[in-house]
Formats: sequence, C-alpha cells, structure tokens
Amino acid sequence: MEGKNLSLIGKGAEAYVYRDGNNAIKVREKKDYRHPELDGKLRKGRTKREATALKKCREAGIPCPEISGFDENRIVMEYLRGVRLSEAFESASEKEKREYAEECGRLLARMHEIGLCHGDYALTNLVDCEGVVRPIDFGLCEFSTYHEKKAADLAVMYSSMKDEEVFNAFVESYRTAYGDSAHVIGRFEKNQTRGRYKKR
Repeated sequence: MEGKNLSLIGKGAEAYVYRDGNNAIKVREKKDYRHPELDGKLRKGRTKREATALKKCREAGIPCPEISGFDENRIVMEYLRGVRLSEAFESASEKEKREYAEECGRLLARMHEIGLCHGDYALTNLVDCEGVVRPIDFGLCEFSTYHEKKAADLAVMYSSMKDEEVFNAFVESYRTAYGDSAHVIGRFEKNQTRGRYKKR
C-alpha cells in the first residue's frame, strides 16, 4: 500500500491491517493461487459483508470500530487504542475477569439479536478501551439465524477462556441478555458433550 505514515499492525490469513493516524485500514490482498475472477469476487463479497456488519453493529449500539468508508477490498475504520482482553486477562483479578466475561456475554447477545455471528469471538478480538469493551475483527462474520452458527461463537470463547467459572459468568450474562439463548446454549452443550468443541 502507498502512504508514508502507514504501519502494519496486523496480518491474518486473508488480510493486512495498517494504521494511518487515527484510522485502521484493513486490506484483503490478492491471492495468486485463486482464479483472478473468483479472487476478486470473494474479496469484494467478504469486504462488503464485514463493512455491513460493522455498520449494523454501530446502529445497534455495539461499540465496534466506526467505519469511514470501504471499497472492493479495503475498509477504513477507527483505530482503537486499548488492550486486548487476552492481554488484560494475564494481570486481571478473578473479579475483573468475571466482569469482563459478563460484558462479553452481553455484547455477543446484542450481536445475535441482530442476526450476526462474529465467527471468531475470542479474547484476542475484544479490546478494553478505557473501560469500554469493544469487539474487533469481523472478517469471519456471518448473518445467520441458525442456532448452530451462534453456538460456534460460544465455542470459540470457551476455547479462548482458561477458567470454567469465568466462562460460566460469560454464559449466564449471555443467557440473561438474549431471549433465544436457551436454544443456542443447548446446541453448544450438545456439541461439547459430543466432543466437538475442545479447549486449545
């Protein structure tokens, strides 16, 4: 990418994230191993879906990064200054961990209320910005009403947390905040019993 002030701050399987002052710029790079037409279609579709998800979250009061624009393979959004919860948990007390978990449960409930599944709802994708927990990286998100899809978000968080009591606080908060939670939690527990979801 062009730009003297850009610095690479993140690199995933399908995208690079750069910082430009107060903005974060997510770019889906070309994949040479894919057919050019298919590659363009995939990058365009995934970028549009992620941008739409961010907009709908903001409309629903979910404090994800605010976007200022996007094109076929790039999203320009607010750069968040804060600490990822995966890092915050390393020095947090048990009480603080439970409070974080409860807020994570409430945020996921609000996403599921609008039919959005995050796709990678882990502590690494939640940031504490001066006391406000904010979700990031919606690259794997999907709009779905299926309980199985929503249960997958719980499964990712289950793998991300290392403490059963903290995870239970997350689930109870989610249960209280989301009207259809019983079906989702039931699906998660059923899959867990089958051994489908295991801790990393």
